[in-house]
Amino acid sequence: MGFCTCFDGWDGFTCDKSVPTAFNLTCAVSTVDPLGNIPVAWQAIPRESNPSDYIGLFDANDPTGAPVAYEYTSLQPSGTCNLVAPYQVGQYIARYISTDSKTGVVSSKAEGTVVSVVKPPKTCPSNCNEHGTCNTATGDCACFAGWASINCGISVPTAWAVSANALEYGPGYWVEVSWTRPPVNDGNYLDMIGIFETGPTRKLQAIQFQYVGVGNEGKVLLQAPAVTAVRQTFALQFVNGATGKTMATSASFDVVKAMVAPAHKHIH
Repeated sequence: MGFCTCFDGWDGFTCDKSVPTAFNLTCAVSTVDPLGNIPVAWQAIPRESNPSDYIGLFDANDPTGAPVAYEYTSLQPSGTCNLVAPYQVGQYIARYISTDSKTGVVSSKAEGTVVSVVKPPKTCPSNCNEHGTCNTATGDCACFAGWASINCGISVPTAWAVSANALEYGPGYWVEVSWTRPPVNDGNYLDMIGIFETGPTRKLQAIQFQYVGVGNEGKVLLQAPAVTAVRQTFALQFVNGATGKTMATSASFDVVKAMVAPAHKHIH
C-alpha cells in the first residue's frame, strides 16, 4: 500500500524520526521555596499520547488528589516546563498524566522524584547581637537573660531590686527610691513600691506607696513617715501588682524623730 509501519523508536512517513520508546519524567530540583519554579523534563511515546496529556504536580501524600499545578504536553514527544510550587510547604511529585483515547481511563505514565517545598530560613536583626538565639522560622530573637529588644541589643535587669538612697531620715524627708525590674514583667501598671514597717508587730499594709509605671528601671520619691518613737525602722517593698507578691525588699532604714525635715519643694 506504499506506507511504512515503523519499528519502536521511530516515526514519520519514512520512519526517519527517532522518538522515545518509554514515558519518562525528571525534575531538576529536590527542594524549592514556596511559589518557586520546578523545572520538569518529559519524554512520551507519540502513538500512546493524546491532546489531553499533561504534566501535573501532586501532593505526594495524597494519591487521589487533584494537581496543584499542571501544563499540557501539546502532543510533543519530549519537552520541558516549569511548574510553580505551591505556597504550602510539604512534599510533592510530578507525574505525566494521560487519558486513553479508547477507554477514557486516566493513568500516570511516569513520575519524578519527590520535591520538598520548604520555607527558606529567616535571619534575625543583627544576628541577635550574640545575646540570644535566632528562630529561623520566624526571624525573631529569643534573648538571653539580661538582654532585650528585637535584636537583643539593650541591657536590662535580670532581677527585681529596690533600694533607698540613705539609711536614716527625718520625718517628712524625701526618700529617693531606685528600682529595677526584669522585662518579663515590663510595664504592669499595678506594680508598686511602698514603705512598710518592720518588726514582729508591723502592719502588713504600706504606710505609703507609689506605682512605678513602665520600664525596667527608674526612681520614685516617697516621704519618710511620722514616727511615735525616737527611732523607728522601715523598709521598702517592691510588689508585683498582678500577683500581690513582694518581689524585692530594700535594706532597712531608720526614721529619727529628732531630725528636722527640710522645707518641701515642689517636685516636677
